[in-house]
Amino acid sequence: MMETLVLRDLDTRHVARTYNMLLEQLQTGDFRSAQVKKLRGAPLYRARLDDKDRLLFKIARHKDRTLLLVLEVVRNHDYAKARFLNGGTFREEDFEPVAAPEPAAAEPLGYAHPTNQALHYLDKPLSLDDEQNSVFETPLPLIVVGSAGSGKTALTLEKLKTLPGYGLYLTRSSYLVDNARALYFASGYQNDGQEVAFLSLKELIQTIDVPQGRE
Repeated sequence: MMETLVLRDLDTRHVARTYNMLLEQLQTGDFRSAQVKKLRGAPLYRARLDDKDRLLFKIARHKDRTLLLVLEVVRNHDYAKARFLNGGTFREEDFEPVAAPEPAAAEPLGYAHPTNQALHYLDKPLSLDDEQNSVFETPLPLIVVGSAGSGKTALTLEKLKTLPGYGLYLTRSSYLVDNARALYFASGYQNDGQEVAFLSLKELIQTIDVPQGRE
């Protein structure tokens, strides 16, 4: 029985009945019944929800655990709009049938929560630990303090995705600006409900218009 992580904002309302049945087939490794196919040359699978809709997923490994990473529902075979295909011109013919997960296609995970099934995704899949998830669920205003490598940037960017309207990611380093912007929009992420600017402190100051006349 494969453990499952599901993308935090995955919307399956229009395929709820078939989704739950399909998920059970995938968790038990019944790839035949789920009509699973794998994208040629890539560690990405698709399973059949109904005549028109498909489910994209990956297989991951954390220590001795095999995990099913449920990523996206593709509507009407429209792979060109699929986030995790990055706008590629893929068709059904680009996927080939597989009868079981392929170990070589399993993506390594540095951490996987033992019970929390929420999956986050920047340039790679993320599973938050209890402390990180507590910060993620805390309402604003919020100050995040942590040592180097503790996941502050990833946590901040994932929190930023949940906020509507205008947002600003501000840091002193131009390198960190570029890195944060690349992470935020990695894996085809888009959000029509917000507009986020990524600026260094110097760039922000340069946007300020100084009025003419008296100092």
